[in-house]
Amino acid sequence: MADPGRVRSGVSWLVTLFLLGLVAVVVAYGVLHKTEQPPEPEPELVNVEIETVRARPYRETLVLPARLRADREAAVSPEFGGRLARWAVDEGAWVDEGNVVAELDTAILRAKQTELVAKRRTADIQIRRAAAAVDAARLALENAHRQVTVRELEVRSAESSLTLAQKEFDRTKELVDKAVLDRARLDTARDALTQADVGVSRAREALASAAVSVSEAEARVRETEAARGQATEAVAELDAALASIGVQIRKATLLAPVSGYLEEHLVEAGEVVAAGQVLARLYDLRFLRAVVDVPDRFVSFLDPSNPAVDAFIARTRPGAERTVEARVVIPGLPKLTGGTYEGLELPAEVYRVAQAADPESNTFEVQLRFENPAGVLRQGVIARGKVVYLAYEDAVVIPTRSVQVTDDGPRVLVVQRQAGRQVASVRSIVPASIRADEVLVLDGLSPGDRLIVAGWKGVVSGQAVNVVVEDGRFLSSGGGLERGEP
Repeated sequence: MADPGRVRSGVSWLVTLFLLGLVAVVVAYGVLHKTEQPPEPEPELVNVEIETVRARPYRETLVLPARLRADREAAVSPEFGGRLARWAVDEGAWVDEGNVVAELDTAILRAKQTELVAKRRTADIQIRRAAAAVDAARLALENAHRQVTVRELEVRSAESSLTLAQKEFDRTKELVDKAVLDRARLDTARDALTQADVGVSRAREALASAAVSVSEAEARVRETEAARGQATEAVAELDAALASIGVQIRKATLLAPVSGYLEEHLVEAGEVVAAGQVLARLYDLRFLRAVVDVPDRFVSFLDPSNPAVDAFIARTRPGAERTVEARVVIPGLPKLTGGTYEGLELPAEVYRVAQAADPESNTFEVQLRFENPAGVLRQGVIARGKVVYLAYEDAVVIPTRSVQVTDDGPRVLVVQRQAGRQVASVRSIVPASIRADEVLVLDGLSPGDRLIVAGWKGVVSGQAVNVVVEDGRFLSSGGGLERGEP
């Protein structure tokens, strides 16, 4: 009888060999007979919208916040202090330049003027008296000079008489010494000589006295002329005071320095005001100025007299021409449902460009002057200033929504036909400016390019796409095939 253990061992080995053989058969079959893989499914195409790039006119424009300012603004203020007597113009009323706006009380000034006029009349009398005294002093001086002349003649006559008396005395003495004449004749000659000598002394004293009279007359003339000069200066001072009073009286009538609307009475009649104090303000609103703050890199474009700007434009903005056009936009009223009603756009001129930048914002103040339609706008209204500074006749302008911002810079996708399919291709672009929903492109696109404007998210270069809308027209689904392809 067979051993049961050996039987079980033999069966186990047979099963093992069978399984090994079965595995070998399966492996051999898999190697000799390769299983065919099912075909990969076609990738699903991305639906896109495209627009054909076309050249068109374009204006590079600055759109900046603006604040409206009166064309001319002036303050009404007195040059001299005083009490405000009355207002001649109501608040909010129009007043023409040179018309009376207000008046100061002139009662004290007119009283002072009356006093000065009285003093002026007294000074006139004093001048006439001084002039008469000068004339009298000059006449006395003339008489004194004549007296000197007379006394000089008398001195010469007395000296001549003294000379004759001396000769007569000498002759008589010689004859007496010769005993031709008696001594009584000599005494007579001596007495005559003495009398002549006394006459000379008297004449000389009279001449000296006449000279003293001349000096006194000259001093009197100087004194009277000085008095007349003082009286004349007093009159001049009074005239100056009268002129000053007259100016103050005239300036007490406050005139409008410019034509405009009187905003508000800042003081009331009866109040005392100081020199230079602002009593009211006038605003000429027939024209307005919209004040905008232009960034420093754009302000040079607004100077038409600078030829260097034209050279810069030709080098950096091919196809552009400098032009300066301005408009002022008054926003419309807000809607209850959101947004605003249509606003008002008015033509303007670039009236003034500041020569120095604001030190804080580094912007330049530019004033856009325009006519105030029907006078409805006021100073302080918030508006927008639009300034065109470059003009393109043939510009490439694309929608902002078509631009992708990447680490390598801005780019777009265009659709090209390749082997009967619509394939996306990436283009790097050089944008120049952005306005609202448009981008001006200087390089990277050309007229005729088919630009993807919607549906480009996730699309890569070389990927087939399905164009469903082209230039605003809906196309039937083409599975990425070119239109007309089967």
